[in-house]
Amino acid sequence: MSDQSSLFLQQQTWGHYIGKSSYPSDKAFLQEAERIGVSRRVPAFLAKVMNFGDRVILLRWLGRGKARAFAEMVIVGVTLNDEVAAKVAEALGDRIRCRDGGKNQHHRGCGMYTIAMTCSVSGVSLSEIIEMAQQATPKPFVMIQGRITRVFSPPEKFTEMRFTRGFFRFERTERLFTDIQQRQGAVLGIRDYSREVVPSVG
Repeated sequence: MSDQSSLFLQQQTWGHYIGKSSYPSDKAFLQEAERIGVSRRVPAFLAKVMNFGDRVILLRWLGRGKARAFAEMVIVGVTLNDEVAAKVAEALGDRIRCRDGGKNQHHRGCGMYTIAMTCSVSGVSLSEIIEMAQQATPKPFVMIQGRITRVFSPPEKFTEMRFTRGFFRFERTERLFTDIQQRQGAVLGIRDYSREVVPSVG
């Protein structure tokens, strides 16, 4: 009897606040996401429990326990420092395919970086990639990559919320995935990351 357990994988739902200092409006964030996708910094220990295919609800903090959700994305990749990404690629062997990133600079509302290499993986979990990155360096630079899947119009409002600068888990919902749907993702190697802060408007 074949093992079917790999098909029953957990999809998680995360919440993440988008700050006004970097993105004064929802439109500014969504336009950038449409142009070059979403990249958000995340601690390695947290990225280790995320999965390709996880949902992330993008929120704005309104104060006094109130927030509004303006969009949703799905996790499709991870960004690492280029030297760490190269070591991960070497460890993965034939499970990863890489190409030169062309030294393309990406300017975002929350920072700028240069893509040094782009890789695609299949049959590799996000947790496995982060573990390899941690073997290369104790505290690797990690950003998750996302693709917008839904825009809430009008935005959905929530009460009794708490504010956090990172990611927080909303709920766990079981869903049926194939290995390709759940485990196929991308790895970027970047260099020259610097943070840019856009002055708050009005």
